[in-house]
Amino acid sequence: MKTPGPEFFQSCLSPVDLMRAAGVEPASPAIECLLDAAGGAEPTSVQRPIFAEMSSQPWPSKAPKRVVLCAGRGSTKTTAAAWLSVYHALCVDHDAHAAPGTRIYCASIAPTRKQSGEALRIVKTVLESLRDIGVRFEIAGERSDNVEIIITSPKRRCERVISIWSQEAASPRGFAFCFLHALVAAGPRGYRFRRDRRSPGLGRARSP
Repeated sequence: MKTPGPEFFQSCLSPVDLMRAAGVEPASPAIECLLDAAGGAEPTSVQRPIFAEMSSQPWPSKAPKRVVLCAGRGSTKTTAAAWLSVYHALCVDHDAHAAPGTRIYCASIAPTRKQSGEALRIVKTVLESLRDIGVRFEIAGERSDNVEIIITSPKRRCERVISIWSQEAASPRGFAFCFLHALVAAGPRGYRFRRDRRSPGLGRARSP
């Protein structure tokens, strides 16, 4: 397989383009719709009725600032979020809004260490699947509550970092994220993600 140049990553309109370049198919037509809509890609005639069953909102005309996904266990929601995070780290021109040489963060924040560990495993799997198209990365702090996955190739004007947090022992205060995946677990007594008591900075970080 010929390794694509930097222009390929800039041409990707959604995570689905990135997936197919790596020979990976979305887990379902619904997940494909989610990823295309979240990336701001134009829907196909097949996707429109599927999306209408998923959401009361119209298909977005551009990449939305917020996406709320209500899904059960085993629905591949964490995998979809990992592809979105990697897509933002590799393909979206966030450099235009940052000083050259600074870091641009994408983040996944989970309520527990176990869930953040699973998020880390999935993001690593996604990045490994992109090795044949020239993606390389390094990991810092793999045994800590704030793991950083640093994209070393393709090179951009700013350094791209995918950060995985455990809310049990870490806080996102002091960081600015271009993409944030906040994993919220709900049960009979409501949300277990105690952002107001444990991490008041999370609410601010999730807002533009």
